[in-house]
Amino acid sequence: MDGHPATQPGERLRVCSETVDRRTVVTVAGEVDHLTADRLSAELESAVINGAQSIEADFSRVAFCDCSGLSVLLAAHGHCRDAGALFAVSGPVTPAVERLLQMTGTGPVLLTRTA
Repeated sequence: MDGHPATQPGERLRVCSETVDRRTVVTVAGEVDHLTADRLSAELESAVINGAQSIEADFSRVAFCDCSGLSVLLAAHGHCRDAGALFAVSGPVTPAVERLLQMTGTGPVLLTRTA
């Protein structure tokens, strides 16, 4: 694997993490919905518990995200804030994810800024 997960046939979500110097990148591929959101939540929570000072959720390979996934991202943002850590979603995100973030007004809170 090249460090970026790809889903296998029949697999809805794949998540992997890499931590370097207290910065954790959680790379996500597939669909984040009510059936898979707990898996993402556990991975993000683990990064906070393990003391990451910066957590990035790489959503560049997420085809779909519903309100369950959005709830996980917002909870992770809050947990990071409470722990004094940074949290952001990176991309580029797919049009489906972009639409969710735009419709809910959460893009400015969650998305990383690119120069």
